[in-house]
Amino acid sequence: MFLSDILNNMIVCWQKIDTKPHGILHNIKKNNIEVVDIQSSFKRPLSFNEFIKNYLKNNTEKLKTKDLQIMFKWFTRMKLRFSCSYLSLNLYKYLLPKLKKLKTPYGIINDIKIYVIKFIPKNRNSINFCYNNNKKNNEFIENEYCIHNILISSNGIIIDISGGQFTGNIKPQIYKNKQSYFNYISTNFGKIEDFRLCSEMEIKFQIQIDNRLSIINKKYKHKIYSKSVLKMNKNYCNNCYTNHILLSKCSKCKKVYYCSVYCQKLDWKEHKKICK
Repeated sequence: MFLSDILNNMIVCWQKIDTKPHGILHNIKKNNIEVVDIQSSFKRPLSFNEFIKNYLKNNTEKLKTKDLQIMFKWFTRMKLRFSCSYLSLNLYKYLLPKLKKLKTPYGIINDIKIYVIKFIPKNRNSINFCYNNNKKNNEFIENEYCIHNILISSNGIIIDISGGQFTGNIKPQIYKNKQSYFNYISTNFGKIEDFRLCSEMEIKFQIQIDNRLSIINKKYKHKIYSKSVLKMNKNYCNNCYTNHILLSKCSKCKKVYYCSVYCQKLDWKEHKKICK
């Protein structure tokens, strides 16, 4: 059991506790602010295959790879938004102490702290949820700055569990040092304005706000969630991290799973490096 396995499983298990609205991409309007209309009727995260199938019910055009990439960006955004505070606190307070007791080779991470990074996003966006009664509800317009939680170990290793919500890559990321992470933020996210240690009180307050927004299923408290992570679900889609639907093995290496040909196509650029 290694740290990368734990981080991957955190995203897989996040779907069990995530109750915020999920929907199907309907329309994108680009100007100074990217506005996305979402047809919403789901109280659980979808697989990317479900996401595409529901989209194709009302749209008949053939999807190209570029279209899939755009759609996966918003699929990831919906799945991971409002998750960084909960996931960071759980890894810091519950999972790593458990792993130390188990004496598992969870990597080179020792003492960790939660940090907050504040940056000015390159692109601002708005998500409009269009419910079954056709009334639109604007969930948020991203402010002129964005606040995000990460973890840093005493030896400088940086863990960003859900930063992919800004770039359309659902996989958790590990960085060797602060400089490599800052370069990644500046290139992909935007200009860094602030970077500081975050108190546990601050992050608990953020989770309370998330709970009031009905984002987290209350029966899945931190301890229950951490136990489900340690059970290690190995059968999940290697691209969208879904495990609640039928999955197919990669026909070549037979080591990873996919929920659809769409996910396999999007993941091939990375998977082909290790597929044997």
